[in-house]
Amino acid sequence: MIPDFADQADFQIRFQPFQLYPDLPKGDNDGVDKIAYFERMRTMRNGGRPVEPTVVEERGRRLRAAWSADGLTLAPKGGRWGQSFDAQRLISLARKQGREDAMVEEIYSGNHGQNQPLSEWSFLLAAADRAGVTGAKEMLETDQEVAEVKAKIQKHIDMGINAVPVIVINDKDPIHGAPDHDVLARRFADEISASQSCAEETEIFTASL
Repeated sequence: MIPDFADQADFQIRFQPFQLYPDLPKGDNDGVDKIAYFERMRTMRNGGRPVEPTVVEERGRRLRAAWSADGLTLAPKGGRWGQSFDAQRLISLARKQGREDAMVEEIYSGNHGQNQPLSEWSFLLAAADRAGVTGAKEMLETDQEVAEVKAKIQKHIDMGINAVPVIVINDKDPIHGAPDHDVLARRFADEISASQSCAEETEIFTASL
């Protein structure tokens, strides 16, 4: 997709912070049981009634199929689920060192491919080391990146974002969900045209998660 427009705009991809589950335990911990946590959440969102197992299985099947279509592997159901705030701080730190993509890859593969809770500092430190990010331990033990990440999360909430994935182009008009090729192509073309008419540079692509 991006190569189709590479001669018309400069693209920068940024993975921005968001929290779907801020109620999870904060700090260094091994998370909660993932199956039990999501069962409780589904029941609560369903008016206190448990969701039929067949419905849950079908949702999981579609999700795994979507991942597989993109050449990705989603871990089997189970494992632990942890607060993501410290992982978001680590991505913020990595961005400033030019290691954002590598850090995101480590966090995504650990969380979704290995059922690794993002609240576990031992995992985050090992992931930072593999991604070539320095100063991770010092960051985790202080309030470094805290204010910046909190401000960005609030900014996204104020934009009306309440779920992920979301794509934000030039810091406006979020595209919710995973849009297909044609939707993105139209949005890119519209944004490039608007930017050119105003003689502005275009920072075209920001992904929020």
